[in-house]
This record gives sequence, structure tokens and C-alpha cells, in this order.
Amino acid sequence: MKTILTVAAAICIVYLLLIAFYAVMQRSLIYYPTALSSEQAKQQAKVLGGAPWLSRDGHWLGWKTEGATASSVANRPRALVFHGNAGMALNRDYYADLLSGFRASGPWEVYVFEYPGYGPREGSPGEAAFSAAAVQAMDELLQQNTSPLLIIGESIGSGVATELVRRRPDAVRALMLITPFDSLANVARHHMPYLPVGLLLRDRYDNLAALRNYQNPLIVVTAGQDTIVPTTLAAPLLEQHQGPALHETQIHADHNGLHFEPARSPWPEVDRFLLINRD
Repeated sequence: MKTILTVAAAICIVYLLLIAFYAVMQRSLIYYPTALSSEQAKQQAKVLGGAPWLSRDGHWLGWKTEGATASSVANRPRALVFHGNAGMALNRDYYADLLSGFRASGPWEVYVFEYPGYGPREGSPGEAAFSAAAVQAMDELLQQNTSPLLIIGESIGSGVATELVRRRPDAVRALMLITPFDSLANVARHHMPYLPVGLLLRDRYDNLAALRNYQNPLIVVTAGQDTIVPTTLAAPLLEQHQGPALHETQIHADHNGLHFEPARSPWPEVDRFLLINRD
């Protein structure tokens, strides 16, 4: 009996240590930023054929396609992109290439937002910091031009995008979510069902709650072989939505393997959907 109690106590201690590890380390397990200097970022933006996107006070907000200025955006639709949890905004030039190829609904002026703690931006990664910075960036864009924007959120960026939709609903023309989830807590439960993630998780990114009142066009693109964010976690977003919706799946792609070639399916379908639902 004593041996059994000793083993049980040892298991409990190991389990509690495991919980403590994930509680302390959770943000380093969620966010994988790439950092570089402001000068390096400016040079890289030019290499991509774009330009730095700076705030009114000169701080780095991300990068934009060349020509995305206060004078040009009045004549072309705009898209604001929130990338996934790894790398930085300057790794996401494929969104600029994709949207420049949307000839039916665009071509679009593209702004790729950078998170605090990523690229040359100061700060620390986290849901509250990301959301506050996203709202600030959106408000600056609206001061240039009050026309609503297409908001794009990739993976964890879907959580930033949906919170922006919740806070600035009138500024959203349409919402495109790439490999999204209903909540980060459910992603964590999928990968770690043995942990009380509901109690541990600080950054929750509850997309389903954020989109409860959203009725403008919604596009969801999933990867059929996604083992990081299974397609089942995107389903509640579509089931809840009461407005125009389009769901496209790249059947053979995994989470990081989607293609962004505008002439290949499903992107022509997405382009037409945006055209039909542009008002």
C-alpha cells in the first residue's frame, strides 16, 4: 500500500510540474518571432517591391505594397493582413502577390501588419498587445480614408483579425480567415487534452465570440491535411455566420503548405466572391 501511495504521489508531482511548466512557458510556446533592425526591415521591404508602413510618429507598423499611400488608396480597395505566430510580416510577401493578382475584385493595396515584439517592433507578444496595436493601426488607415477594408487573418492572426472586427465593425468590408480556429483554448485542448488549458491559458483568442455579431462577407480557407489547426476547429465559425460565406479547402495542403497563386483554385473563387460581395 505504501508503494502504491508513493507512486501515486510521484505521478501527481510530475503532473503538477508539467502544469507549472506550461503555465510559465506558454507564451514562448505560442509565439515564435523573428527580429531585425529598422534599417534591415526598410531594406527588406524595398526588396519585396514594397515600402515601410510607418505610424504618424514614425514607428514601424509593418510594410505595404508600393503605391499604397494616402492619395492612391482612394481609388483602390485596401487589405489589412495579420500573419501567423512565426516569423514576421516581411515573410508574408505572398499576400501582396496574391491580392495583386485579384483582377476581378482588385488589385488591392496591401498593408501587412507587424506585431509588437516581431520584426523591428518593440514590445512583447501577447493578445492584449496585438489587439491594441491592431486597433491603432486601423484607426490610422481610416484617417487616411474612411472606406472599409478587407481584413485577413492567418492562423493566430485570425484572433487579431476577429477582435479588430469586433471593435471596428463599420470599418470591415469583408473578412478572410486562413487556417483559423474557433478559439485558441480548443487548439490547446486538441494538442494537450491532459492539461486544464481552460485554467492555464492567458491568451485565448476567442474567434467565435468575437464574430458573434458579424454579418458581412466571411471567407474561410482551410488546409485538408492540417495537423496544427484541424479543419474541424474552423467549422463553428461558418456554422455561426449569418451573412455571405465562402469556405474553400486546399485538400492536400498542411498548415504551412497552402499555395497563394491567384490563378489556381481556390483563389479565383475567392476573387469572384469578393467582387460579388463588394458592397
